[in-house]
Amino acid sequence: MLSFFSRKNTNFQSVSIHTLKELQNQYPQAILLDVRTKVEFENGSIPNAINVDINQKDFLSKMTTFDKSKPCLVYCRSGMRSVKACKALYQAGFVTLYNLKGGYLAWNK
Repeated sequence: MLSFFSRKNTNFQSVSIHTLKELQNQYPQAILLDVRTKVEFENGSIPNAINVDINQKDFLSKMTTFDKSKPCLVYCRSGMRSVKACKALYQAGFVTLYNLKGGYLAWNK
């Protein structure tokens, strides 16, 4: 069973595609969050993902509609915006956060 851990200055765990799939099976209620733009999302996404663009001013206010106690699996195109999103979500009170290493580019290979 996977567990959440926190490293110094890191309040989320970066995971591989394999681990992300394990997390989806382990936590079917988890939030799968795509933080790319709407256009990027429409051009392809991980099945069952919810799109909330990290670059929009209302990103955090949109996130308040989600249950902060559920695990949140976050990805973007390559893994940079999702790191930013994980940090913001942690500050907003989300408890368990995972970042997909390599983002959608890695998923789509």
